[in-house]
Amino acid sequence: MLVFFAVGVATLMFGFKFDGGRVAAGVVATALAFGLVLLGLANAIGPVSGCHVNPAVTTGHSSPDELPLARRSTIGSPSSSAATWGRSPCG
Repeated sequence: MLVFFAVGVATLMFGFKFDGGRVAAGVVATALAFGLVLLGLANAIGPVSGCHVNPAVTTGHSSPDELPLARRSTIGSPSSSAATWGRSPCG
């Protein structure tokens, strides 16, 4: 949802020039899109998962608890990148 809506608004504003010729309007619309999407996600999935919208954080927190946070992040980042790459049409 974050990529679809927020990045979609940014693409419309700056890629297709829907900002009406004013860069400030595009910046405000993009900032509002990101903020409102994150607010909606926090309300929708926050109670369930703590609102982990970053796959690296979710994957890192699923590793054993005895590992320090830095090690879990180091494990989570490449493993979630590989999973995301494997699900993409390029992978």
